[in-house]
Amino acid sequence: MEVATLQVSLAEAEAQLPRLIRAALAGDEVIIAEWGRPSVRLVPVQTTTGKRRPGAWSHLAPPAEDWDSPAFNREIARDLMGGDDFSSSTNCTPWSAGKAEGSMDAGNML
Repeated sequence: MEVATLQVSLAEAEAQLPRLIRAALAGDEVIIAEWGRPSVRLVPVQTTTGKRRPGAWSHLAPPAEDWDSPAFNREIARDLMGGDDFSSSTNCTPWSAGKAEGSMDAGNML
């Protein structure tokens, strides 16, 4: 099977996008050019072909019974925040344990 190369202007691409997508999915090389210079190649997204297998992680050790306890969460927070103690806070999350300037909170984490 021979691969066709299509080069179209940006205006043509806008007008013919569904056709160009079908061509790219069929294996054709689709190039979109601006002012006669190739700028973008339209290619299909590569998908993973691996299938999920039930029990694939069954050989792993089970989590500790206290994996989500408040004490363990405080320990994780202390380690992540460089040793700060958040035990005085009623909420054990590091972003709620003090609102000093520069401290982490939900507003500045994004």
